[in-house]
Amino acid sequence: MELKVLTTNIWRYYEWENRKEKVINFLKEEDADIVFFQEAAYDERLRDKWQNQIEEINEQVQYPNLTFGKLMEMEKWHDKPIDWNMYYVLGFYQSTLSNIQK
Repeated sequence: MELKVLTTNIWRYYEWENRKEKVINFLKEEDADIVFFQEAAYDERLRDKWQNQIEEINEQVQYPNLTFGKLMEMEKWHDKPIDWNMYYVLGFYQSTLSNIQK
């Protein structure tokens, strides 16, 4: 049995309305069995302006199951990326969505 696992950084609400369609199309094209999202946002303080991004994506992609862990408090931003050389990975590729058109 093969299982396709995808991880992607949603990048919170930054330029979300300009990026949303590209993200959704990317997820549909990849058709992964399991998707891990980083920096997917829902902030109760901004609920007048923004939806829960995972639920918003799922309205279009229609994953059969979803769950998310809520970040309780952000104290600081980290300035170092994950070093993938530290982990044994069977294989991966990086895909970058094209620049946002304003």
